[in-house]
Amino acid sequence: MPVKYFEVQVDPSYNTQPYDNWIILHNKDGNLLSVKPFEAGDNLVFDSTVIISGKIGVTIASFRANSPPNYNEYTFESFLGEDVNAKWTLKNMAPYFPLEVTTGTLSVNIIDPQIGSPFDAQISSNHWWLTVQDKEEGKLTFGFDKTTTTKDFFISVVDNEDNPHYIFLHDPAPGSSSFSLSDFKDYDKIVNVNFDPSHTSYVMVRGYERGQLYTPYTGYLTDGFFSGFNVQKSSYKIGYTDGFANYYTWIYAGYEDYGFGYESFGPAPSLDIDLKNQIAITLSNKTYYNFALSSTDYSWRSSSWGQTGILNGEMVSTSWVVKSGSEPFANLKLLPKFISDRYPEYSLSNLTHHTTQLYQGTSFEDHISQQFKGAIVGPYVQLSKQLF
Repeated sequence: MPVKYFEVQVDPSYNTQPYDNWIILHNKDGNLLSVKPFEAGDNLVFDSTVIISGKIGVTIASFRANSPPNYNEYTFESFLGEDVNAKWTLKNMAPYFPLEVTTGTLSVNIIDPQIGSPFDAQISSNHWWLTVQDKEEGKLTFGFDKTTTTKDFFISVVDNEDNPHYIFLHDPAPGSSSFSLSDFKDYDKIVNVNFDPSHTSYVMVRGYERGQLYTPYTGYLTDGFFSGFNVQKSSYKIGYTDGFANYYTWIYAGYEDYGFGYESFGPAPSLDIDLKNQIAITLSNKTYYNFALSSTDYSWRSSSWGQTGILNGEMVSTSWVVKSGSEPFANLKLLPKFISDRYPEYSLSNLTHHTTQLYQGTSFEDHISQQFKGAIVGPYVQLSKQLF
């Protein structure tokens, strides 16, 4: 009698159109166990007359044909090392925002020659943000709508000495408002970020009010900066105000063939942040079949491969992301039959490595639980290294 060893519930809201979709399972040696198609609302039960024990690899595959015409796209996301007998739920990760009705238009002018570049100023609500739309000499201008659900706005600026400042507008009246640097407040805490001079760097900090859980694309943007490419920068000052209960902080410093990252959710960091050589691991083999790293001193990783080319007179693009812990677990060895039948000359050995992200501080199990098992994102600090 068949025995269930894995189950997937597809939420009715999960976006399966205009794609053909499959769940693919394989064992630790890379050998195929089962393939099932799915649509929104389906419940997939995987069973076998052979005992399946230990851990399995789970791949979510999607195929979009002729969109645009004569362009076919395959996307794969594999998770290597999930426990047998687990149950997943596939659902949209983006939060739901109610329909907004515009109640007025606002224009904010910041008039002060001590304000830094327009890239050092932004305004946000609880689920959107924008940078300066117009800049004259000593004047920055934002224009935006006030709606039934977007009433409060957070503005952050950086002065000419790289010091951050902010102002929080609570339910402002529609119309035009003007501020100078003296109207802005100093942050309650400044955290210094240091790294070796980089080719490019990013900072994003989002504030969450008390009782508000972390979800992607939400939170007030309290700090955000992109250095631009080939701009040598080696430090930032990040401001935190006591007005928010928790913060999502993301920092990245990129170099020629690697990059370092810092990510956290919770109270403001208690110490300054140093991104210098935090994970000393290199790539030993970039190929899909024989991928290897110089060390297993990391918690989990995310690696991506891809290929684009003409097959049977059609443009075919493939993207394959593989996520796993540091324990050995083989990638899926063979292409699914629905691809190999259509493109017999297609080969996984032709996939080109794009990037590998190594993580410390969080676990692969936590990542799966948050994405597929409804676990709430609690406070965490995660360091990463990106390899190209």
